[in-house]
Amino acid sequence: MRRTSVGRKTLAQPLGEILTRRNWLAETESEDGIARDVVLPSLHELDELEEEYLSLSETGRVVRMIDAIWTVNWNAYGKLTPDKKAGVIIVPFEKFIEKPVPYVSAIADLLGTKMSKDTQQALVREKCPRPYSMEKHLEIKKNLYSSLSKSEIEVLERLIDDYERVSSGA
Repeated sequence: MRRTSVGRKTLAQPLGEILTRRNWLAETESEDGIARDVVLPSLHELDELEEEYLSLSETGRVVRMIDAIWTVNWNAYGKLTPDKKAGVIIVPFEKFIEKPVPYVSAIADLLGTKMSKDTQQALVREKCPRPYSMEKHLEIKKNLYSSLSKSEIEVLERLIDDYERVSSGA
């Protein structure tokens, strides 16, 4: 397969993100003593990943990038000790946009600070609070699914299930 500079640039972003997170995990391993199961793919595997990645639609690429980033981060979270997990706040988008202040306050408390005028302005700029529309959500989901292959839909469904489980606190 002939590789183009566009292909390399396109592939570099998700792989760069994964490698950056991998390096961060490796650096933190010695500090907190947590064993990390982070394995980088071989060059041959990278070539196969690149071919698969470049064969995907733009939307399919986004789904696969989110999947890779989610997996790396969730695996790292799973290996945290309970006291380190206490320093992680899971913020469900649907709840945040409707009632952002409790989440922002919890984050501020964790960081040892308080909400400021700038925080309030940022929330206004981002139109928070605002109602969450399930109707709009379903419309976006329908449009998204129409641009994905069956395997990409399966990946997205798994991500949605994971997100719903995590954001519900289960």
